[in-house]
Amino acid sequence: MLTTLDRYIIRHFMVNYLIAIASMIGLYVVLDLFFNLDEFVESDRGVLRVLRNILSYYGYNMFLYFAQISGVITLFAGACTLARMQKANELVGIMAAGTSLHRVAVPVVLAGLAANLLWIVDQEVVIPRFAPKLARAHEDVEGDRARDLHFISDRGNALLTAWDFQPRLKQIRELVVLRRDANGSFTDCITADQATWDEQARHWRLERGVIHSRASAAGELGSSDQSERTPIEVYESDLTPDELVLRQATMWHDLLSLHQLRQLEERNYVDPKEVSRIRHARFALPFMNLLLLLLGIPFFLTREPSGVLVQSAKCLFNAGLCFTVTFLSHNVVHWEMFPALTAWFPLMVFAPVAIIYLDGLKT
Repeated sequence: MLTTLDRYIIRHFMVNYLIAIASMIGLYVVLDLFFNLDEFVESDRGVLRVLRNILSYYGYNMFLYFAQISGVITLFAGACTLARMQKANELVGIMAAGTSLHRVAVPVVLAGLAANLLWIVDQEVVIPRFAPKLARAHEDVEGDRARDLHFISDRGNALLTAWDFQPRLKQIRELVVLRRDANGSFTDCITADQATWDEQARHWRLERGVIHSRASAAGELGSSDQSERTPIEVYESDLTPDELVLRQATMWHDLLSLHQLRQLEERNYVDPKEVSRIRHARFALPFMNLLLLLLGIPFFLTREPSGVLVQSAKCLFNAGLCFTVTFLSHNVVHWEMFPALTAWFPLMVFAPVAIIYLDGLKT
């Protein structure tokens, strides 16, 4: 049962948490916009249209920014809550009443766990829903820029290629689909001058669509006089326009939920090692976010008078080192043979440090 002290600490934590979200994500947006503003205005679209694109781009990407810095936001809220109490000498009064500093840390840790639940909802529910929006480039928010597609996996072990894909119009030109059997051997080929996505029927409507097939032991496409040609008007596919945009993003795996990744893995659309790495990272990151909090708050749980700035500097150094190692381990250094080690290595290194700090509190 929560005591009056617990409610008091949690209330201040929530206020600081909201301030941290607004300030940190706002700073993230301002810095990104400062370096990429020229990409939004590189074409003559008019001021209102550019502003609309900026709001659309960052409106969706704020959910991604929150997922990336959620642990830092939680640490900031917890550190500010305890630093204010320390500066106001409230911790001295709490200890004089017989309450341990470890007990003071409990509501902060509980609030950190609740913040982790927000991260899980954001990462597994919100971000996958908006994944195609998050995959947009700064210079092509509206999807006007044509792009090419190269051998993208589709249902039935097929490979889709096109020279001109326009996301906003939901059209593909010069479509080529190589269809293969379960062993990867060529069976037939679909070509079309243009394919347009039918949102209601959930398939591609083809213009001048043709199936080229030829019985061949070698499984190769024969010459035109040896091939059988069958007209085709509709191509059934798992690749919607949004899915095609997402597949071209460099980080599209990280934007999907674990359920979606499992489905793609079952269809052999993604590398199992990559899925394993992402799966371990998803389970490890909530623990890392909590670990950041546990590394930082011991510097503000002290009965001895000390400068808040000095304690903040120590907290920033330790938490910053942990955050840097985590980022490098998850995004730069990959152990191909041990994908689990990539995700859990920072926790193995810094968890003992956090335990030492908490055990060393003079309560």
